[in-house]
Amino acid sequence: MDGLIEIFSWYQMEDINRFNDPETPKEVLYEIIKRREAKLKSHFGYAVAPYPNFLFNMSGYMSMDMGKPEKALMYFQLNTEYFPNDANAYDSLADYYEAQNDTENALKNVIKAYELSGSDYHKKRMEELRSKK
Repeated sequence: MDGLIEIFSWYQMEDINRFNDPETPKEVLYEIIKRREAKLKSHFGYAVAPYPNFLFNMSGYMSMDMGKPEKALMYFQLNTEYFPNDANAYDSLADYYEAQNDTENALKNVIKAYELSGSDYHKKRMEELRSKK
Protein backbone atom coordinates (compact mmCIF):
# COMPACT_ATOMS: atom_id res chain seq x y z
CA MET A 1 0.00 0.00 0.00
CA ASP A 2 2.80 2.44 0.85
CA GLY A 3 4.31 1.80 -2.57
CA LEU A 4 1.07 2.70 -4.34
CA ILE A 5 0.70 5.82 -2.23
CA GLU A 6 4.22 6.85 -3.21
CA ILE A 7 3.72 6.12 -6.91
CA PHE A 8 0.45 8.07 -6.98
CA SER A 9 1.51 10.88 -4.65
CA TRP A 10 0.68 13.34 -7.46
CA TYR A 11 -2.97 12.30 -7.12
CA GLN A 12 -3.29 13.34 -3.47
CA MET A 13 -5.47 16.35 -2.70
CA GLU A 14 -3.47 19.44 -1.83
CA ASP A 15 -4.37 22.43 0.31
CA ILE A 16 -7.09 20.60 2.24
CA ASN A 17 -6.59 23.05 5.08
CA ARG A 18 -7.60 25.90 2.72
CA PHE A 19 -10.88 24.14 1.90
CA ASN A 20 -11.55 23.55 5.59
CA ASP A 21 -10.95 27.21 6.48
CA PRO A 22 -14.17 29.21 6.01
CA GLU A 23 -12.10 32.39 5.64
CA THR A 24 -10.27 31.20 2.53
CA PRO A 25 -11.37 33.49 -0.33
CA LYS A 26 -13.29 31.82 -3.14
CA GLU A 27 -10.68 33.04 -5.65
CA VAL A 28 -8.00 31.05 -3.83
CA LEU A 29 -10.21 27.96 -3.77
CA TYR A 30 -11.02 28.37 -7.45
CA GLU A 31 -7.31 28.57 -8.28
CA ILE A 32 -6.61 25.39 -6.28
CA ILE A 33 -9.40 23.57 -8.12
CA LYS A 34 -8.20 24.71 -11.54
CA ARG A 35 -4.58 23.86 -10.69
CA ARG A 36 -5.64 20.32 -9.72
CA GLU A 37 -7.65 20.03 -12.93
CA ALA A 38 -4.57 20.94 -14.98
CA LYS A 39 -2.37 18.54 -13.02
CA LEU A 40 -4.77 15.62 -13.55
CA LYS A 41 -5.09 16.44 -17.24
CA SER A 42 -1.31 16.42 -17.52
CA HIS A 43 -1.02 13.01 -15.86
CA PHE A 44 -4.00 11.34 -17.54
CA GLY A 45 -3.65 12.98 -20.95
CA TYR A 46 -7.30 14.07 -21.05
CA ALA A 47 -9.63 16.37 -19.11
CA VAL A 48 -11.03 14.99 -15.90
CA ALA A 49 -12.97 16.56 -13.03
CA PRO A 50 -10.59 17.56 -10.26
CA TYR A 51 -12.89 16.27 -7.51
CA PRO A 52 -15.93 13.98 -7.41
CA ASN A 53 -19.34 15.59 -7.82
CA PHE A 54 -20.42 14.79 -4.27
CA LEU A 55 -17.50 16.88 -2.97
CA PHE A 56 -18.54 19.95 -4.97
CA ASN A 57 -22.12 19.41 -3.84
CA MET A 58 -21.21 18.99 -0.18
CA SER A 59 -18.92 22.03 -0.27
CA GLY A 60 -21.69 24.12 -1.82
CA TYR A 61 -24.21 23.22 0.86
CA MET A 62 -21.65 23.70 3.63
CA SER A 63 -20.84 27.14 2.25
CA MET A 64 -24.54 28.02 2.22
CA ASP A 65 -24.87 26.84 5.83
CA MET A 66 -21.89 29.01 6.83
CA GLY A 67 -23.37 32.10 5.18
CA LYS A 68 -20.90 32.12 2.28
CA PRO A 69 -23.23 32.28 -0.74
CA GLU A 70 -20.49 33.37 -3.17
CA LYS A 71 -18.51 30.21 -2.42
CA ALA A 72 -21.64 28.09 -2.60
CA LEU A 73 -22.44 29.43 -6.06
CA MET A 74 -18.88 28.73 -7.23
CA TYR A 75 -19.05 25.10 -6.04
CA PHE A 76 -22.49 24.47 -7.52
CA GLN A 77 -21.56 26.05 -10.86
CA LEU A 78 -18.34 24.04 -11.03
CA ASN A 79 -20.38 20.92 -10.32
CA THR A 80 -22.57 21.58 -13.37
CA GLU A 81 -19.47 22.43 -15.44
CA TYR A 82 -17.64 19.21 -14.57
CA PHE A 83 -20.75 17.00 -14.44
CA PRO A 84 -23.12 18.43 -17.07
CA ASN A 85 -25.20 15.24 -17.22
CA ASP A 86 -25.84 15.01 -13.47
CA ALA A 87 -29.39 16.06 -12.62
CA ASN A 88 -28.48 16.43 -8.96
CA ALA A 89 -25.87 19.07 -9.81
CA TYR A 90 -28.57 21.24 -11.39
CA ASP A 91 -31.02 20.49 -8.61
CA SER A 92 -28.45 21.68 -6.06
CA LEU A 93 -27.79 24.83 -8.07
CA ALA A 94 -31.55 25.38 -8.03
CA ASP A 95 -31.49 25.04 -4.23
CA TYR A 96 -28.88 27.79 -4.14
CA TYR A 97 -30.96 30.13 -6.31
CA GLU A 98 -34.11 29.38 -4.36
CA ALA A 99 -32.28 30.24 -1.11
CA GLN A 100 -31.31 33.55 -2.77
CA ASN A 101 -34.99 34.18 -3.69
CA ASP A 102 -34.12 33.92 -7.38
CA THR A 103 -37.06 31.81 -8.52
CA GLU A 104 -36.35 32.33 -12.21
CA ASN A 105 -32.86 30.80 -12.09
CA ALA A 106 -34.01 28.12 -9.65
CA LEU A 107 -36.70 27.08 -12.12
CA LYS A 108 -34.25 27.13 -15.04
CA ASN A 109 -31.98 24.68 -13.22
CA VAL A 110 -34.81 22.42 -12.07
CA ILE A 111 -35.99 22.25 -15.68
CA LYS A 112 -32.49 21.14 -16.68
CA ALA A 113 -32.48 18.57 -13.86
CA TYR A 114 -35.84 17.27 -15.08
CA GLU A 115 -34.62 17.05 -18.68
CA LEU A 116 -31.76 14.88 -17.46
CA SER A 117 -33.66 12.75 -14.97
CA GLY A 118 -37.29 12.68 -16.04
CA SER A 119 -38.09 12.13 -12.37
CA ASP A 120 -41.39 12.90 -10.71
CA TYR A 121 -39.49 14.75 -8.00
CA HIS A 122 -38.11 17.29 -10.48
CA LYS A 123 -41.44 17.55 -12.27
CA LYS A 124 -43.19 18.38 -9.00
CA ARG A 125 -40.49 20.85 -8.08
CA MET A 126 -40.89 22.62 -11.44
CA GLU A 127 -44.59 22.99 -10.78
CA GLU A 128 -43.96 24.37 -7.29
CA LEU A 129 -41.46 26.93 -8.57
CA ARG A 130 -43.76 27.98 -11.42
CA SER A 131 -46.52 28.64 -8.91
CA LYS A 132 -44.17 31.05 -7.07
CA LYS A 133 -43.58 33.22 -10.14
